[in-house]
Amino acid sequence: MIALSVSYETILNKIDQQLHLAKKYQMNHKSLRQHINRIYTLCELILEEDDKQRDHKQTLQAYPSLNKTKLVDDDANGDSIFDF
Repeated sequence: MIALSVSYETILNKIDQQLHLAKKYQMNHKSLRQHINRIYTLCELILEEDDKQRDHKQTLQAYPSLNKTKLVDDDANGDSIFDF
């Protein structure tokens, strides 16, 4: 899966464009629905990104850093990952 980084401003500008077109073609039911569906899809992009960020933060908080307690031993090399 490829993650694309698009700013909120870009997405909101696209939503604004689609809203303008939806208002312009509100008498054409099919066209109106197409523009509203595009707005819905753009909103989902923002909401899904927010969910991913929240899940990532919760994951990081669930696993405290292992660097807090260091092994103290005569044979230990200090910060080596092989100190056990």
